[in-house]
Order: sequence, then structure tokens, then C-alpha cells
Amino acid sequence: MQAYIKRKKDEMMDGFLSNLNERFGGAATETPHDFSEYRGDPVRFIEEIFQETLTDDTRKMLQSVVDHDFTIAMSGNSVGKSFCCARLALYFFLCYTAACEVYLVATSEQQLRRVLWKELLIVIERFPELFVDATVQARQVSCGPSRTISATVIPLAGTESAIEGKLSGSHVSGHEGEIAQVYILDEADSLPNAPAVWRAIESALSGPGAKAIALFNPRHPVGELQEMVRKGIGNVVTLTEFDHPNVVQGPDKNGLYPIPGAITRSKVIHRTHAWTRPLQDSEIRDDSCFDLPEFLCGIEGVKDKAGNDLPSLLPGWRKVTSPEYSYMVLARFPGMGSRQLISMEWINSAIARRHSYISEYGEIPPTETKAVMGMDVAEFGSDANCAVFRYGGYVEPLITWSGIDIIASADRASEEYKVRKVIRCNTDGTGVGAGVAPAMRRKGCNSVPVITAARPTTKVELGEFRIMRDQLWWACREWLRTDPGAMIPDDPDLVQELLCPTFEVINGRIQIMRKADMRDLLKRSPDRADALCLTFFEPELLFNL
Repeated sequence: MQAYIKRKKDEMMDGFLSNLNERFGGAATETPHDFSEYRGDPVRFIEEIFQETLTDDTRKMLQSVVDHDFTIAMSGNSVGKSFCCARLALYFFLCYTAACEVYLVATSEQQLRRVLWKELLIVIERFPELFVDATVQARQVSCGPSRTISATVIPLAGTESAIEGKLSGSHVSGHEGEIAQVYILDEADSLPNAPAVWRAIESALSGPGAKAIALFNPRHPVGELQEMVRKGIGNVVTLTEFDHPNVVQGPDKNGLYPIPGAITRSKVIHRTHAWTRPLQDSEIRDDSCFDLPEFLCGIEGVKDKAGNDLPSLLPGWRKVTSPEYSYMVLARFPGMGSRQLISMEWINSAIARRHSYISEYGEIPPTETKAVMGMDVAEFGSDANCAVFRYGGYVEPLITWSGIDIIASADRASEEYKVRKVIRCNTDGTGVGAGVAPAMRRKGCNSVPVITAARPTTKVELGEFRIMRDQLWWACREWLRTDPGAMIPDDPDLVQELLCPTFEVINGRIQIMRKADMRDLLKRSPDRADALCLTFFEPELLFNL
């Protein structure tokens, strides 16, 4: 049945496009309208020319694209980001007639055809008089060689140069303010081959009139785009469900909402009941808490899926109990209430302390301290060997090298060991790493193999650990959370890896996100974080069982 529905939707879309092609088959030599007065003002253009209603958040987002080279839009669910992407593309196409290249970038064919491109074609169908000079094709709207809107799906495979070539259009030429080269990336947090994509965008932004906007739901605080948010790269705007007119105003007496097809007040009330709870007086407000807007309080008549009346919400602070509420409603990264293992706040504090230490003492470990070395051994060809040296709380810049030859890895690790004051090297003793510790011992290094799948050696108040790996990650967490001397380098990859895992307590056992799941999220192995966690292994604990 699902396959049949998908086929019918595709047939309807193809028919719609075919009708448009019949109506817009040729290109005239003159532009029938002059919209130059709207340059720099996409909000007024969309509201006056397309006669469409924009929210305060979408107005802010649209204006940011004009005012800034790079905009990052963190969006809630069903608040109009794809709707605005299509209108933004057409705004540039119609207003910047001297030269304009617009790229609509999607992560999947389905997202492109059924959402982005569909929204764009709907506008063209409504206002045919604006596009009499345009040629409409399956993936492109054009008016001669100098004005185009192109739809692009980023491939999952292919060389980086090929991917960069897909997005690296020629720099448009003309006077500043009259030309545009615009990249609109939807669901930008899940772009495959992200480094190549962002390099292409960065290169393009060096030209005149170049703009880019990346839109995404902040489901998880890791990735290339998330690191840009952390670093303050680009102008960040948020589109929350709380700010949407449908939620603020609610339905009219006929049950109709101001903006059809978008998020509704009743849906937000449902989600608030399901995914949050009142904050208790004894609890501390953290990044998983929020103050419930007054317009959502005291509303009666909202029913659950079974048809029963939901109790009206009371004013005050609430705590997020499910990560979906953070990214779907609040348009922000899930906080600690979502069981994220390590908070950004703890990481930033550890980085700041290291910066302060270096400014006073230089890039040298504290005197009279010795290091515990953590050595993570590469498992696959794309992984990296990583060595971490932790002198009490001070962590040196991480050392990485490629290659999975065990003897070569042991030789390099031994060399790094011997040029420092090291008391012990805790070496990943699982899989291909099993031979590294014995090889290092033959070279005179005190190397201890750590079997991360072994039985844990300690427990905490929250519960026991499932395996040794869970124990080591938890020890690293507590060090960052509680140790005022914790100092880590400002390493973007390390930061992303530390932010990646969540944890659960199942039947009294603490379980950290599995490495395979972290690899899927990061698009690489968490080599750096694993090496840091290995420094917290204490062999003597084995004798305290």
C-alpha cells in the first residue's frame, strides 16, 4: 500500500510539472516586471507580491539572509522553513535580474521533489504572469544563462572534488546589490559528505552578492553545522513553535487557524503533556527547563488520542523529559534532561580554564606532574590512532596518525610515551588493538591493555555499569562536571565526540550510547574521546572486587 501511495504521489507531481512545462516553454527577451525596489527587503516582497503571511520568526530569518553572508536557522517542527526556502529562492530570482544563481540543496530526492521543489512550483502556478520569461524544468527554473534556480541533491558517494563541483558555480559578475549567488540548504545537519559541501559554500561566499542559509532541526549537538553554531560562525536565528501565530493566537470560533497546514496550538499542548513535566520547587533550572508561555495555560477542551480531555496546563517552569520537545518545539539542542551524557557548559568551562592556564604558564603541563596516556587504536582504514596525555587535569593537544599496522602503531605510541613523563599507557585492548600493549611493553613502556567490553570495576549512586566502556565514559563525564582543574584543548572533533553520546539507566545499569551509534551520528569513529576516556582506567581497581 505504501509503495502504491508513493507511486501515485510521484505521478501527480510529474503531471503537475508537465502542465507547467506546457505553460512556460519559452523564454522572452524582456522581463515583464521590475522588482528592483524590493532588493534588500524579501519580507515586503513576499507579503506584497505573493500576498502571503509570514511569522515574526520567518521575517527575521529572511532578512538575515540579506543582511548576512551566512545564516543558520534552527527550526522547530512545521513552522514554515521549507515554505520560506521556496519563496526566498523566487525572491532572488525575480528581484536580482542582472545576474542570479540560486541553489536549492536537499539531502534526499524525496525532500527535494515533495517539499522544496513542490513549494516553488506552487508559487509559479499561482503567479504565471511573473514567469512568462522563464523556462521551468524538472530541476531548474531559468531565464537565459544569467538567472537560474537549480535543485541539487547531495550524493551519498563520490569524490570530494565532484561534490564541490556540484555546488561551486561560477561567481556571478556585476555591481554589489544588483547580483546574487545564493545557497539554500534544507535539513543541513544531515548533509552527506558535509566537509566537502561546506568547503564549496565557503569558497562561493568569497564572491560578490554571495549568500547562504542552512536550515535544520537541532536534533543532536554534533556535526559540522553544530560546531559552527558553537563557534559563532554565521548569524543564528531560531524558529520556535511557541512564536508561531497558530500557537499564540489559537483557532478562531470556526476552528480555523491563521496559517493553514502549519503547527497548531492543540498539537503543542499535546506535546507539552507528553514530553515535559512541571519543575519541582526543589529542582534546579538547567538547560532542559523552560517557562511555559501564558497563552498555553488554562486552555480546556483539548483531547488526547483516545478522545479524553487533557487537563489544562498550569503556568510556571517545566522540565523537558524527551529530546523531541527540545528540537521540535523549542528549536534548540536537547539539554541534559534528554540524557545527554556531557554538557556543553562543562566542556566550555574546561576549555576556558586551559586558555587561562596557557596565558599564564604557557603550553606546558603543570610541574611535578606525570601523565596517564590513553591510546585508541584504529579499527578501520578511515579511523585514526589517537594518543592523549593527561597530567592530572591538564590535557595536551591530542596526537593522531593514520594507519592500522600494529607494529607501526606501537612504535609511534612508544616514541610519544618516552619523550614525556608518563606513568602508564592505557591502551585499547579490543580487536586490532590487542597487540599494541604487549609491543609497547617490549619497548620498555608501562602499557596496560583495557578490554572495554569487560566487567566494570565500580559503580555509582545512579547504578551499576553495563561494561567497562560505560564506566570510563562516566568517569570522564564526572571529571568534566566536578573537577575545577579539568582542562581540555579546544579541539572541534574532540568537542563533538564528547557531546555525542546519551545514556540510559536500564534495570539499574548505566548504558552509554553504543560506539556504532556514535559512528553513525558523527560519520566517523570517536577516536579522540575514546582515547581521553581511556586515561581514566585504573588497573588497581581490579584488585578491589
